[in-house]
Amino acid sequence: MPGVRLTRGFTLIELLVVIAIIAILMALLLPAIQKVREAANKMRCGNNLRQIAIAFHHYHDNYNFLPHGGKNICDPPVHPAAQANCSNRPTPDWGCCSPYNRDEWSWTYYILPFIEADNVFKQTRDTAVGQSIIKIYYCPSRRSADLYRNWAKIDYAANAGSHGNNGILVRKGRPQIRLADGYIPDGTSNTVMLGDKQLNITRFGLTYDDNEPYNAPGWDSEIYRLGSASYPPGHDREHPSWTHPDPYVGSGRFGSSHPVTFNVAMTDGSVRSVSYRVNSTVWTRACIRNDSQAYNLDDLNP
Repeated sequence: MPGVRLTRGFTLIELLVVIAIIAILMALLLPAIQKVREAANKMRCGNNLRQIAIAFHHYHDNYNFLPHGGKNICDPPVHPAAQANCSNRPTPDWGCCSPYNRDEWSWTYYILPFIEADNVFKQTRDTAVGQSIIKIYYCPSRRSADLYRNWAKIDYAANAGSHGNNGILVRKGRPQIRLADGYIPDGTSNTVMLGDKQLNITRFGLTYDDNEPYNAPGWDSEIYRLGSASYPPGHDREHPSWTHPDPYVGSGRFGSSHPVTFNVAMTDGSVRSVSYRVNSTVWTRACIRNDSQAYNLDDLNP
């Protein structure tokens, strides 16, 4: 008809081809987007560790020693009010995995004034402290900063060495570590202070290394990890609770959800990436503050 313009639309086959092309492009781009997102999250994670390490140094500047790792009720020295129950325990596990009072809380509490969380530090209710979310305590690659089973958590741990008394963090009641006087003869740049810790991402708040509030877990793997041939670092998918008969068993190892490497803050405050494939001897030397064994820092991420 005169004056009428006919427009041609897409056929069904053409539309399906376009959709297929878009799907292919998205499939090609998605891994790249995920890599960029993970790189950004890993950088933020490293910045969290750097801020925590700086807080350790500020604490040291004020008190002339590094913060301690807290203690369980019946770990020496025992509070006089708990002495009777620790000597004759009402139940076999009485006094385990919890401190008696705030004096026995961990570094995660004592550095709060140095990470702009003095308002949390001054809370008078213990529950209010344990439910106060400290954003830099969470690794963005692993989980959102939130409460898990009603408690705030932490994704980082301090280094307790190969057996709990030769790292940068020690249990309350043992001589606290100084940055001088020969306490760290291996050098602050060669000794791990803090790092990502291994967790089971399907059992947040349930495994024994994640079931307490961040501030007061006692001397527990929630706030410290070990480094040796017996405690090699590992990805979260290697957490022992995946295969152990007890599905809630905890880990004593460093690790993370980052795909290839995890972050550590050295005692001088520098942040490094460490490979999950790091040689066990190198890793042990990096975690022990006083073994007088040299290693090459580049070997942390071969």
